[in-house]
Amino acid sequence: MRTYYVNSDNPLYILHLPGNAKNKYKQLMIDEENRNIKINDNISIISIMNEPVLFDSSLNKQFINNNITFFNSEKLSKCPSNAWNNVYRIEEYINLLNDIDTEYVLILDGNDVVLLNNFDNKFIDKFNEFECDILYNYTVFEMPTHLNAGVCFGKRNKLIEFFNECLKYEKIFMKHKWQDQALISYVYNKSLFNIKIDKENKLFGIVHDSVLCNTNIIHIDDNEIRFKES
Repeated sequence: MRTYYVNSDNPLYILHLPGNAKNKYKQLMIDEENRNIKINDNISIISIMNEPVLFDSSLNKQFINNNITFFNSEKLSKCPSNAWNNVYRIEEYINLLNDIDTEYVLILDGNDVVLLNNFDNKFIDKFNEFECDILYNYTVFEMPTHLNAGVCFGKRNKLIEFFNECLKYEKIFMKHKWQDQALISYVYNKSLFNIKIDKENKLFGIVHDSVLCNTNIIHIDDNEIRFKES
């Protein structure tokens, strides 16, 4: 299997391919569906997907192939795609987090994310090096910050506090179905919580649809993801 890096010696644990990148690099995601993944007992995973996404999701196939249990919203799993709004997920995150008893929680977009590594004690140690409570993925685009909401890892109790704060502004951001990104960035900018962004891609990577690709390398502006076969 490949090992993925972004300008460092830190192997990526997660790759996010939002928008058209999912279609452009569909084979990459399919190739990762059979990767062996192990999850630390002190980490739970939340990924809210409706039934059409569940059927097509490479991430869900990774869960199935590795017997990984994840938390999904029963309510939103039945939501038709034409009625979907990402902002709905905020309240469901809180509901699911209240049912979880692990110290750490990984929150993932179900549609366009793949896991690339084992989420073991080493991963937790790397997270703790950030000296934060919550860590978000990085994007080169300002939306309106460089925070990408599709990948998040943090301490369960702090995530509950953070999403409860987000919930206060839910109606304001409900006008557009993708506005959870703006909502989360808005609360992040209030600096009420110890949240950081993985700007150096030490754990998380992202590929946008504007990226150029060949069989050996994916360029992300001035950065690069290098593939190593093992």
